[in-house]
Amino acid sequence: LWQVGGMTYQNGHTKDAKTAYSFELGENSTTLTVENLIGLMYVSDYYYAAEPEFWTLMGYDNTKQDVSINKSIDYRGAIWNNWLWEGDTEWTITPKTAYQTGGAFLVHLLGHVGTTDVAPVQVAVRPCFYLNSNVTYASGTGSSSDSFRIN
Repeated sequence: LWQVGGMTYQNGHTKDAKTAYSFELGENSTTLTVENLIGLMYVSDYYYAAEPEFWTLMGYDNTKQDVSINKSIDYRGAIWNNWLWEGDTEWTITPKTAYQTGGAFLVHLLGHVGTTDVAPVQVAVRPCFYLNSNVTYASGTGSSSDSFRIN
């Protein structure tokens, strides 16, 4: 099950990892779910894929545009420390809510989190899935010639 209740622009864009998680999957989440095996990452997945020192930063601070200034202000400074950042703009599964319907959150190619309307925009997707906690690694390096094997 994927929880897809979403969150407001402010809670996902200008807040930290803990706030995003709270609205996507935690105590402030909705019960709206979709039963699909494959989905997209949550905003909080992206946030928590960075080193812990970045978890208290906001997704994007639009008050300063110089990335070198923002290294300690928002997630643009975390790109080299976030294993989910790939240098492309890509969708998350998290929709905008309330008065902001018709859009979803995305990870921008510069590393920050943003939102946009879904229909007119061509943005990359990265399918993802979640494993049960009893699944264990068996072998493989994850390459095309030596795929991961799980138990």
